[in-house]
Amino acid sequence: VRTDEIVVSIQAHMGDWQRINGIPSLVIQNEVFTFIEGNKESVDIDKNDLFPYIYVNIGSGVAILKIEGDGNYETVDGTRIGGITCWGLGRLLTKCKSFNEIIELSKRGNIKRIDLFVEDTFGDREYVEKHAQKLNAPPNMNIGSFGKTISENKTLEDCNTEDLSLSLLQMFSFNIAQIASLNARIYGIKRIFFGGSFIKDNTCALEILSSSVHYQSKGTAKAMFLRQEALGALMSYENKHGLLIMDEPQDVETSLKSTFSCHDPFWNFRD
Repeated sequence: VRTDEIVVSIQAHMGDWQRINGIPSLVIQNEVFTFIEGNKESVDIDKNDLFPYIYVNIGSGVAILKIEGDGNYETVDGTRIGGITCWGLGRLLTKCKSFNEIIELSKRGNIKRIDLFVEDTFGDREYVEKHAQKLNAPPNMNIGSFGKTISENKTLEDCNTEDLSLSLLQMFSFNIAQIASLNARIYGIKRIFFGGSFIKDNTCALEILSSSVHYQSKGTAKAMFLRQEALGALMSYENKHGLLIMDEPQDVETSLKSTFSCHDPFWNFRD
């Protein structure tokens, strides 16, 4: 979805949101959260301390925006390897009929059976642990998504769908986090907001995006997430009254879905 299309669509619905939510405010209440050690923690954002930030929208594809002020934004990067690609591969690998099924399967997966780790390459965990600092790679570092599927004796039928789903979600999430972190480093920005239908109810993605941003930035950048999938564009909307209060998230979500489902086919798989 083009950025200008998102902003125009949000502007068209702004009147509805004002009537639903009442008086505008400088704070988006309960709409931004961090994901630390499996727990969501709400973050209040003051408009005076909002900019600049990187916004990563993960829908069918991935769009990365640098937002420096009200109405002052530009698309700086992106990739076509996004939600729709993950869902397409997941459907072929697991025969699942919805992306939500992929997410549910991943919760029971064991990635050690699919991915390749440092300890697998040396074959001696004791050696790796002893020389971890010299190798600059701990034994549990993942060095190859689907790395254990290259065996000539291994077929798709030998892999269970839970493991495949987990490896797939982690692979896509890590790749997106890496691209986002590199852009944040290039522009000297410390905050990265992630939104889009890919992260909805996707705890695997939240965990990998959070930990990967922390790792890639050496702790200097912070990953934050939006409860409403298109709120990132709203945050860059030029509004002289400030940002709107979101007192009724379900009403906002309904309005957003009606606006964007026609633009991004991946939305239709996240009901």
